Amino acid sequence: MAEESPLWRKAFDGVERRIGEPLGNATSSADFQVLSLKVGRVKSAVLAPVEAVVGFGLHLVGIPSHSEVRDLRKDLTDVQRDLLALRREQVETEDAELEGSAGAALPQGKSTSPENPEA
Repeated sequence: MAEESPLWRKAFDGVERRIGEPLGNATSSADFQVLSLKVGRVKSAVLAPVEAVVGFGLHLVGIPSHSEVRDLRKDLTDVQRDLLALRREQVETEDAELEGSAGAALPQGKSTSPENPEA
């Protein structure tokens, strides 16, 4: 016997059935896309000067602004990425040196295999 869905799931499915299709049609229309683009532009036009004034005020009292923190995070991420690449390169170089020195340390015809330890 299959278990019945919980009450919250039934409520969610009922609401989704009622508003899902109309909402999908509205958000996929060309008018909605144009409106969304215009709202984004207006938001940017309004927020840019506000962020500049707030950033200047924060700078005056010695507190970093959001854009400064964002730039520092990006720089830190770049440094971490470079450091990881350098570590990988160092490990590869050390591995290559170990393989090269291990091969050179053995006399010709000698093996380090566990099957033939005396050879």
